[in-house]
Amino acid sequence: MRNRSAAVFRIALMSAAALVAAGGVAHAENWKIETSGGAKLEIDDNPLLSANNAESTTGLILTPTLRAKHDTGASQVQFGGQLEANQYDDSAFNSNDVYLDFLGRQRFSSGMMELRGSYNYDTTRTSDVTSSGLSVAGVRHTTYSLQPHIETAITQTEQLLLDGSFQNSKYDSDQYTDYRNTSIKPSIKHAFNEVHSGVLALEGSRYESTSGPGVTADNLIPSIGWIAQLSPRWQTNISVGVQYTDTDYTVETANARDGEKWDYYYSGGVTYTDLNEKIAFDFSRRPSSMSSGAQSQATMFRLNGTHTVSQKLDLKLGLIYQNSQRSGSNSGGSADITYIEAAPQLVYRLTEKLNLNLMYRHREREIGSSDATSDAVMMTLTFKPEEFSID
Repeated sequence: MRNRSAAVFRIALMSAAALVAAGGVAHAENWKIETSGGAKLEIDDNPLLSANNAESTTGLILTPTLRAKHDTGASQVQFGGQLEANQYDDSAFNSNDVYLDFLGRQRFSSGMMELRGSYNYDTTRTSDVTSSGLSVAGVRHTTYSLQPHIETAITQTEQLLLDGSFQNSKYDSDQYTDYRNTSIKPSIKHAFNEVHSGVLALEGSRYESTSGPGVTADNLIPSIGWIAQLSPRWQTNISVGVQYTDTDYTVETANARDGEKWDYYYSGGVTYTDLNEKIAFDFSRRPSSMSSGAQSQATMFRLNGTHTVSQKLDLKLGLIYQNSQRSGSNSGGSADITYIEAAPQLVYRLTEKLNLNLMYRHREREIGSSDATSDAVMMTLTFKPEEFSID
């Protein structure tokens, strides 16, 4: 797995370099390169949210980043990657992780097409500790995804939208279940006026395990939504609907039985932006894939806020609440998983290109009658030079 993922990373970097070079020949003035780097010192008294025998760790994380952008107005391409080198006082937490992403967008007179993609090569310490219910360090996790999006005008007030997604996740341990997700979501958007719009949508999705005892969960979610640009500062959206789920296990057990289920669905958000404040609140209740060999019904509330105190200082706050209701899993148990996180942060701009971030993070995870907490402090120096063009 290490050799294969390293090869993929090298191919991605060579492809990126070739694309940048090709773009530099035809549209040199439109190619922009962004670079940045960060060094983070992290101290966490329970990084894996273990209910028993929690151990404190201290680590240094280095994060060099490279990104290329090409924008002609009608079309846009950007891709980049980040290498995360993790070194801890406990070698079980050491890893060199890779995160790559891609965005391609083409606009037309009556609509647009877009494709997003990502490739992550990390460990379950960062990818799964919040909702898997397992507390294991050093297990390699590889995932890649594609998300196409199309929108086209039907009339002056109606738009047809089509969203899709594909995600594949694989783990280097039998303690976790490999899985893939596919979904498609056509919708129609109607503009009542310049402020309010309505949306009718029908989403179909499938969760399918690709290791261990087989399980598939097919979901169908019809919904109705409302979108509003209440003012230049306030935006909001909300969708509500019903969810039908049909679950099929290759081998049924006491905790994993075939069945059909109806539930309710919602998603939405509110954003506020002005010169000194940025606030984003979003919420949802929808199916969520898990590496424990099951699909859960996840309820999530998230708040991110930034207050600019001065030209030098920002105060930030991140809050997360998530409850995952598991109907059954191949790893056993049907207990819900509740995860809570609160992370206040101070960002001080030492210079125009150098920032100092100080963050405290408190986390809680409850699985049935078992619970765990974690407190961490982090200090990060981030350096971001000015972007440059390829001549």
